[in-house]
Amino acid sequence: MSESAFAPWIGRQEETHDQLSRNLVKRIAATFGEPTPAHGEALPPLWHWAFFQDPVEAAGLGVDGHPARGGFLPPADDRNRMWAGGRLEFHQPLRVGGEASRTSTILRVEEKHGRR
Repeated sequence: MSESAFAPWIGRQEETHDQLSRNLVKRIAATFGEPTPAHGEALPPLWHWAFFQDPVEAAGLGVDGHPARGGFLPPADDRNRMWAGGRLEFHQPLRVGGEASRTSTILRVEEKHGRR
């Protein structure tokens, strides 16, 4: 696809909300062998990656394991998609038992060609 073909996706935003449940936090802590933060305590750095995941049935996944093409992210023909960079901004700590939201914005799309 040409760069101009990606233009409709630039600036597109998606907002996702999640409950930072103590039960899921317990599972993450067990996986990492870490103590479980108490209700109301801030999540440790990077634990946010376990949240904000939309449930997608197997039939709704592409061959690369991501949700099927054509939703929030632009199509990538038969290529694997990857997240190669970004910025994270936390306006306040994410607290166990609380609710939080994530806003994703597409700032740039670059098509890369690897070696074969």
